[in-house]
Amino acid sequence: TQEIACQLNMPRRVVQRVIKTHKDTGFVCSPNGHSGRYRAMTGPQAEYVIELLASSPDLYLDEIQACVADVFQVQVPLSTIHQTLKWLGFSSKRLSKRAAERNERKRAQFMLRIGQYQPRQLVFVDESALNIKTTYRLNGWS
Repeated sequence: TQEIACQLNMPRRVVQRVIKTHKDTGFVCSPNGHSGRYRAMTGPQAEYVIELLASSPDLYLDEIQACVADVFQVQVPLSTIHQTLKWLGFSSKRLSKRAAERNERKRAQFMLRIGQYQPRQLVFVDESALNIKTTYRLNGWS
């Protein structure tokens, strides 16, 4: 095995494992197709998390954890949820907020009406205010 390892430029232990697997199964790699640790979250749990994020992409990890615990009666660590989200291809991104009052028809009417004026003829007054009761999450999963 040492000679094979040197010729292939591989660790001796890897060569030993491949030879043992071949003797045991007749294959050079595991026939069951799985190697390494199994995922901590089961398939149904991961599917549930995908459904959760499809309906509410701004959930925090602890909120996902609580939902999984409620449905599956199992406590999954936050790190496991985060790793599963990464494995599923999710990433945390900055959310953009659309105005709740936004109405496309009214916007089009406004653009037609305002379009008749020159920019130098327009004066704008800002009526925005800070509302501390307004909660808005800046990040979400996608």
